[in-house]
Amino acid sequence: VDNYTENVPIWMVNRPRDIYTGEKKHLFGTEVLTTLDEDVNLMRKIRCYRGIRHETGQKVRGQRTKSTGRTGTTVGVRRKKD
Repeated sequence: VDNYTENVPIWMVNRPRDIYTGEKKHLFGTEVLTTLDEDVNLMRKIRCYRGIRHETGQKVRGQRTKSTGRTGTTVGVRRKKD
């Protein structure tokens, strides 16, 4: 497990280029979630496009948003008063 990145091709590694060090890494267990959170927080901090989309809760990877993914508050139908 220690030299996993040396024995596999780069396309099998789940972090091919680290943001901070530039080396290829393969993360296991809870490291995956913590580094993902750190990456999202960095994107929010530097105010890049993806970070802003994460902040506002919108789609990040270019999906369409006009008709799909409509979650949240719903508008109900009111009955006519007699």
